[in-house]
Order: sequence, then C-alpha cells, then structure tokens
Amino acid sequence: MRFKSVISKQNLSILNGIVLALEKISNNAVIFLSPDHMRIALVTDNIDLPKAFVELRQDIMFAEYHIESLNDNNLLLKINLNNFSNALASGKNANQSVMKLVKRGETPCLCIETKAKESLGVDITHDIPISVLRCSEIVHYQPPNVPPPRVSLEIGRNKLFRTVIERMQKLSKYLYFQAFQAGKIILSIDHVSNSTIKTHFTGLVPRFRGGTLSRQRDDTNEAMVKCDIRKLSATLHFQSHYPWSAAIAHVSNNEILVLNVELTPSDLGNVTYFVPVIIMNDFEAGEEEEAEETEEAEEAEDHGQNGGHDDEYGGASAGSYADQDHSCNY
Repeated sequence: MRFKSVISKQNLSILNGIVLALEKISNNAVIFLSPDHMRIALVTDNIDLPKAFVELRQDIMFAEYHIESLNDNNLLLKINLNNFSNALASGKNANQSVMKLVKRGETPCLCIETKAKESLGVDITHDIPISVLRCSEIVHYQPPNVPPPRVSLEIGRNKLFRTVIERMQKLSKYLYFQAFQAGKIILSIDHVSNSTIKTHFTGLVPRFRGGTLSRQRDDTNEAMVKCDIRKLSATLHFQSHYPWSAAIAHVSNNEILVLNVELTPSDLGNVTYFVPVIIMNDFEAGEEEEAEETEEAEEAEDHGQNGGHDDEYGGASAGSYADQDHSCNY
C-alpha cells in the first residue's frame, strides 16, 4: 500500500482547523482515504458523545494525491488527533507540505514533511504512529441512520448563537432546542430558581431538501429536541477554527439534532455533527408547546399595541430565499 500527497499552506491550515475542532469532542479518529475523498470519523468510547464526520474532496484539498492498495485503492487508518494537529501545525509557515504513509521499523506512520524555513533549509518531519485497519471495518464508522428532518435552518454566520449557548450552560445542564421552518429558533433552559430562560433567533434562512422538505408543504413545520448543553457547545467550535460558508441545523421532533457545516472554498466538502438527543416525556413536550403558544399570543398582543416593535435577535431575511431551492447532505 502507498499514499503520498502534497497540500498547500492554505489547505493545511483548513485541515488543521478541522482536526482541532474535532479534538474538542474526542482525541481519536479514523481516516478513510479513497481515490476521490478524504473522510474523517470521530472514534469515541462514550456513545453519549456527539458524532462527527468529515468529507473532503481530494482534488480540491490536495495539490497532488496518489494512493495505491489492494482494496480498490482505499485505506483506513486510526490516528490520535492530538498528534495529528501538532504535526499539521508545524507546516503553518511552509508554502506546501507532504503527507505520506511510511513504516518506521515495524510501526506504520503517517508522515508529514514540511520545510518550515526555506531560507535556512530546515526540514521538519513528523511521524505519527497509526493503526492500519481493514477497509471492511469502515462499516463501523459510518454516519448513523436518522429520520429526515422536519425543520432545516441556517443558524447564521455570527458567533452569537455559540455565545448564548456557552452562557446558558453555566445556568443549566439541559437545553430545549425548538426550531420553526418559517425561520425561527428558540433556545430555552429551566433554571434552578424555577424560572425559564429563552433566547429567540428570528429571520433565519430555511433550507429545503429535495423530496423531503417542500416550501409549499412544510413552511409551517416545527420541531423540538432536548439535549445536553455541553455536548451541543462542543460541536460549535467550528465557528472559530476553520472557514465555512453555511451551518444548517436539521431537527426532527424528539429524535435528531444534526449540524451540517458547508466548508469554504466551495465544493471542498462538509463536516456533519450528530448531537445526542434526550427523549422528552409527554409532560415536557406539552409544557414547552403550551408555553410557546402563550408567548406567541402575548407577542401578537404587544405587536398590535406597540406598532410591531421586535427585540428578538435577527439574522438574514428568510424572504431573500423565497425564490431559491437549496439542498444539503448529512
């Protein structure tokens, strides 16, 4: 088996940012190399941790890419992400770096070679010990099968969403994530003082999946899930670690919360996070729905009295997507 690639400074930085963000959830991952893609899947010992899956097009990520194996030119490697990120960081000052599969004694390694200071002729080589797995084992590192979403919304490009969640986790362990296909997300927590704290994000951009969500049929859909705030927060580090063009929250009532991050440059690939959901009992679900109905009635009354003043957090106008179709994969 053979693998050798050349990666530019810019794309090395993107890859390192992805690895650093994944490290916030788990230290171990598998890398699946194929003729067309580089895929990364987190390996966790705790089934209650978020799952994350990365798919990158090799023709965009790498300047050169050569792979050979007896398994249809596919390779499956298990790697420590901390070692991987440290090695990638060494190439931040080089115009390009080489990533290849080598063997040091009896130990297979993923080798990263960089020339950090070309004027001084200093070469840096990192040999990262890896485990080479049978490609048939990839079935154990696939994204979970989940039901289609009832709501799909872009969460916006500013960091307010993450900031609110980080502040909420200081007050409660669990969060209710309520999404409306019309372009609204409500984050709420129950505080120990028997009070409920809510934050509204309005004017969000809805996404419509071909064959699943229809603008004519599903624009009034809503869905709610309950999750551990810290685990949700761990998935949001993508906002500060690598460039991305859009992040879409897919929600199915009491079943799934999936975050799909579309990377920059366009067509490079995506990172998908599956956030564990805590099944709500009928009382919890009914109580949240009743509170929302009461709040909407109060808002409507205030709107009539105050001329429509709105203090909720706003994002891009959902109307800007009124005549466009969008698709997303997860």
